[in-house]
Parts: sequence; C-alpha cells; structure tokens
Amino acid sequence: MANSDRRKLRSEAFAVDNALWVAKTEGTTPAMDYLQEKGVPQDVALRVLGGPEFHRQHRDRRQGKRE
Repeated sequence: MANSDRRKLRSEAFAVDNALWVAKTEGTTPAMDYLQEKGVPQDVALRVLGGPEFHRQHRDRRQGKRE
C-alpha cells in the first residue's frame, strides 16, 4: 500500500472517530454531514452510522481490512 493510501485511510479513520462523537452529542445527521465534508465514502459513512451491527471490530481496523 502506498504511503498516500495509508494517509488517506488514517485520515478517514480519524474522521470516523470524530463522527461517532458527533453522532453521540449532536445526532446522526450532523455526523453524516461531517463525514461527507471530510470525503469519507458514503458506504463507509452509512455502515458506521447505521448501528452497532455494522461497526467493524477493532481487530479488523488494525489489520487495515477494507471491504
């Protein structure tokens, strides 16, 4: 994986973490807006904000898996 890809995925992970906080404090609509502003793919945003059954396990995130 190229360094630029790693940076993008790392920034995407940071945006997702922030969006989860936004969702808890302000709701899912502001969180979705935030993810869209940060350029997170819509499928990722929907999975993250769709509910816990769609969340990835922490172990998968560390291994860098993307489906």
